[in-house]
Amino acid sequence: PKLKHDYKVGIEFEIEGLTLSVPELAGISEISKYYRVVEDSSLRNIRGYWPAEFVFRAPMFGKDIVDAVDIYRKYTEDKHSFSERTSLHVHLDVVDMEYSQILRMVCLDLLLEPIFYEVGGKDRQYNPYCPPLEGIPGYLKRIARVLSQDGDNLRSYSSISSSGFKYTALNLNPIATQGSVEFRHHEGTVDKKRVLNWLNAIMNLKHLSMQTNTKITIEEIDSLVSNFKLLVKDVFGHMFSDSKVSKLSRE
Repeated sequence: PKLKHDYKVGIEFEIEGLTLSVPELAGISEISKYYRVVEDSSLRNIRGYWPAEFVFRAPMFGKDIVDAVDIYRKYTEDKHSFSERTSLHVHLDVVDMEYSQILRMVCLDLLLEPIFYEVGGKDRQYNPYCPPLEGIPGYLKRIARVLSQDGDNLRSYSSISSSGFKYTALNLNPIATQGSVEFRHHEGTVDKKRVLNWLNAIMNLKHLSMQTNTKITIEEIDSLVSNFKLLVKDVFGHMFSDSKVSKLSRE
């Protein structure tokens, strides 16, 4: 797959079982061109093999992302292990989005949460570091309250922030500090196809959310539910067969 949109993202790859330590990896010039390699206290040293987190030095788009993924794979593909502790985090740049568009993206994500877990790893929805937004007590009521209000203002949209819930699959806290939304659904991987497919799904979600700057309505949400298979295709493209999309839609 190729990246279909030129939206900026930041990526964090968490991995265990490496033969090189964090200082050794950080000292390799072609790695340091794209990444800060850091220790993460949530990862484990396994039988003398090292954990590491590869973090983009700056948001990237297009070919730079693909090149960075290739470098990550070059040094990890044959020397890695993954556990429930490891993951792939993507920070999607949202500084070019209106608050109403971010709200639309959150609503679309809520509709598609089971599909994101289907792609990112089914067990991730039970991981305490990336539970679904739907599971946050009172969150759906908070969304409904914003949708029912007349007009658009920052205060109303700030109420959809998952403040105090950093470890949710869709983390909205970085909007205020980094200008990004963090997608935490995906398990650790070195599979280039999975990484690029995941990025395309996230970018497609943003692209759909930016088609209008008007606030999403209950009627539009009802229409999306009625045409759920089309929504899945728009976001996840060729990742699922028609029969698989039909099955997921029924579920």
